Amino acid sequence: EENNGRKLHLDVYSSFKIYGWEQRDQQHAEAIDKCKEHPNITYHGYQANPVIREALKKAHIYAYPNIWPETSGISVLEAMSAGCQIVCPNFAALPETTANFAAMYNFEEDANKHANVFANMLLQSINMYGNEVVHDKLNFQAQYVNNFYNWDFRAAQWKGFLQSMENALWVQDWSSFTLFSLAYVPLSASLGAGSLGSERIVTILKRNEAEIIS
Repeated sequence: EENNGRKLHLDVYSSFKIYGWEQRDQQHAEAIDKCKEHPNITYHGYQANPVIREALKKAHIYAYPNIWPETSGISVLEAMSAGCQIVCPNFAALPETTANFAAMYNFEEDANKHANVFANMLLQSINMYGNEVVHDKLNFQAQYVNNFYNWDFRAAQWKGFLQSMENALWVQDWSSFTLFSLAYVPLSASLGAGSLGSERIVTILKRNEAEIIS
């Protein structure tokens, strides 16, 4: 289809197969069939991360009507790194993750209202895509993500965090009091040469023992 002289094509990468639940795709069979039948939509189903990363480099807009409360959306960060315009709701941690670069709309719990609001914002983003200001913003967006979410930067943060823990273990007198602390630290990992990943470390400290579980 065309919009203001632009040819539009939608690539859909979506399947429960990524979680090992491929049979759950059946509940969305009607929508999947419509995607497969539409001349301007390509349904790719599940694809490995390197395939999607390459596809993002050729895409212009990352349409993401998210309804799951994510804490650090890796797919969004990968799309930002590729220079895609993000269209998503102001839901959960997405405002923080997208760092004011996204074309963002108010989240609606009602599915029909959400679809309408999302469609309007997506259309606005399509119409504005050729704007030079938008392109400058997307270039800056990619630089921001690639610099902030890279292994060198994250490794330095982790070294500082772990060093402070080590120092605390030597300084504190564990016999004098009981301490039980649970630290949950997400690692929104790297872009660049490797694929962006996510790791977590859980640390438990108790009286008279240093028990580290990671």
